[in-house]
Amino acid sequence: MKEFIKKNFTVIVLVIAVLSFFKRCGDSRALSKLSKRVGVLEDSLMTKEDVQQVFESTVMWESLRIEEISDKEKISVNALKTKK
Repeated sequence: MKEFIKKNFTVIVLVIAVLSFFKRCGDSRALSKLSKRVGVLEDSLMTKEDVQQVFESTVMWESLRIEEISDKEKISVNALKTKK
């Protein structure tokens, strides 16, 4: 085994160098793909103001607020609905 390594040391080092070079190239491609995906996700995210606007414009949001108030004040939901 030692003789094989002594004879082919240069070839072994070159093979390892080429393999590590290909590994680095693959890593950079993977990083560029990930950065593209992150960019797409950032574009599709909603801001806090957008989320608040959706909640305020949704009819169910009013029902949830009524239920929350009824839980805090110990008042029935129906009584709160008739007040509004």
